[in-house]
Amino acid sequence: MMFKALVMVCSLADPTNCTVFSDTIKLRETEELCKARIEEMVGVIQMTMESPMEYTFKCERKESI
Repeated sequence: MMFKALVMVCSLADPTNCTVFSDTIKLRETEELCKARIEEMVGVIQMTMESPMEYTFKCERKESI
């Protein structure tokens, strides 16, 4: 089983204004590695988003090929 990192970012000013970011680098071998990737992604997203945001995330299970 592999894991795909997903981060949903919603504006605090308008909670219906959300964007989902999906890891495009690779699937992660463990849920722990997926969570570490999510932390990296959130760090980069925070540098590019100006207004206050709310973050939700998950590691989605994927069948390995």
